[in-house]
Amino acid sequence: MTQRSFLTYLRHLRFGALPVQAAYSRYGYPNLLKRLQAPDILDALDLAPDRRVLDFGCGSGFFTIELAKRSALAVGVDVDPFIATLRIPSNLEGKLRFEARSAPQEGLPDAYFDRILASEVLPMIEDPSVMIRAFRRTLKPGGLLVVVNGVGHPTIRDAYADGAPKLDELRRAYPDRIWPSYADYAAALQASFGTARRDFLSAEDIAALLEQGGFEVVGTRFSPARSAGAELSWRQFETFLSDGRSVTTEGFLESYLKLAWRSARDPDDHLGGAIVTARLRV
Repeated sequence: MTQRSFLTYLRHLRFGALPVQAAYSRYGYPNLLKRLQAPDILDALDLAPDRRVLDFGCGSGFFTIELAKRSALAVGVDVDPFIATLRIPSNLEGKLRFEARSAPQEGLPDAYFDRILASEVLPMIEDPSVMIRAFRRTLKPGGLLVVVNGVGHPTIRDAYADGAPKLDELRRAYPDRIWPSYADYAAALQASFGTARRDFLSAEDIAALLEQGGFEVVGTRFSPARSAGAELSWRQFETFLSDGRSVTTEGFLESYLKLAWRSARDPDDHLGGAIVTARLRV
């Protein structure tokens, strides 16, 4: 990961022409992890004003807005019908579109997009090669596909392996609920996300899938910074253990500023978040 200045992270607190609080009311709460990964994801996408980009599995649409600001057109596609109700900021009219599809990989135009962002989508179906074929069809020759995917929680895995005191404290607090192993935790987490897997794809797994699907992998990086990723992993673990929620939205602004400040001073990468960039073979 390239070290970022704190100012770089602050730029991602505005969405379209809207300040953070106004954006919440229109687009829901943002994903803290993805916002911390944003500078690295945008670097990997290598956007330009004349390029069209597809945000495949766009969720609440926060990131699609960032893409639209940097490209000719950004299209956010997701299975959630909520996105069809999203209002387009006036400064992005004609540059931003959201589409709800029951099968997002179907109905996409051939050789249309210069860039595709696929964030946390490959594990969602039993055979991810179906998605990869759709990406291949809808990308222009030489276009880039950027796959962003969690590849595990090294901090939690190491805590189980090393018998970390923090894990012992949680065992005492939740003796009947804590998972006996990291593999059990991973399976429960994936089940809560509704994925087709009960483990995590590795960065190598993702690269192999892309190579088999007609892409050439041109780069892999890990993000966010290690300290931020570790804190988010523990926060998710403890919240999921205590009340069954695998995703939380409380305190975004305070958490983002704290973790962004820390990330700007941390040269190490969190190996649980992979960003794999692949070019469509001509």
